[in-house]
Amino acid sequence: MIRFSLDQTVEGWVWRLISRTDCAADLIARSGPPATDHTAAMHELALLGHGPTPRIVGSDDGHWWWLLPAPDGTIAAQCPAVHRSPVACREAFTDARRAAVAVLRRHGHEAQCRTCG
Repeated sequence: MIRFSLDQTVEGWVWRLISRTDCAADLIARSGPPATDHTAAMHELALLGHGPTPRIVGSDDGHWWWLLPAPDGTIAAQCPAVHRSPVACREAFTDARRAAVAVLRRHGHEAQCRTCG
């Protein structure tokens, strides 16, 4: 089951996608820097669900993570964990994208989504 969390913080609006099972909960995606309002945060989630391909970034110690760029060049969504290979990282992004689409459908976003038109 996917849990969606949208929270207002002192800095702005942030969201998280969490995959929950009976035994565990894993953070699978989170927003980039805090958004200015609720609508902007939901637009970032829509970019994860329907937007561009991510940048796969590697570190010197052999770990990989993904970053999803927004049209203005900021980070719309990011990988909260590191992965052992670029392939595993892309698979994690695909899982996060599916989860975002499921959440967006539950929230009926299509009527208001700039990404979906």
